[in-house]
Amino acid sequence: MSKPIVVKSSDGETFEIDEAVASQSQIIKYMIEDGCADGGIPLPNVAGKVLSKVIEYCKKHVDHQSETKKDNNHDAEFMLSLRDDVNALYIPSVFFVDVLRAALYLEIQGLVDLCFDYSLNPEIVKNQFRDMTPEEEAKIRRENPWAF
Repeated sequence: MSKPIVVKSSDGETFEIDEAVASQSQIIKYMIEDGCADGGIPLPNVAGKVLSKVIEYCKKHVDHQSETKKDNNHDAEFMLSLRDDVNALYIPSVFFVDVLRAALYLEIQGLVDLCFDYSLNPEIVKNQFRDMTPEEEAKIRRENPWAF
């Protein structure tokens, strides 16, 4: 196990994570390599709730590095948890976009790719509409005519 790294969110939450988990972010990895991580790493563009989810993703990928993307359900479960966290009816939810922004900011390419794959997959988008009432679907169609 590598040394613990402390990261601080924009709203003051601190998270102590293993260096291997933190190094999933290219930005944090460079800071560790440059010796800039000893006093904690401030992340002014990432709120605590979002950072918690990003860390969850990174932990799963450190724990399951030997598995291929097709051999595990971790990514699908993670993306569903984003939807469940905000009770979103359709993509993109505000929380989903915040996670994507954090992944871009922290340079976590696997999470960036996953977010884009998930949000652009027509089957996943179609499944989001399955449990909607006709009123909910009509509202979304009115608010997003460009998508239909």
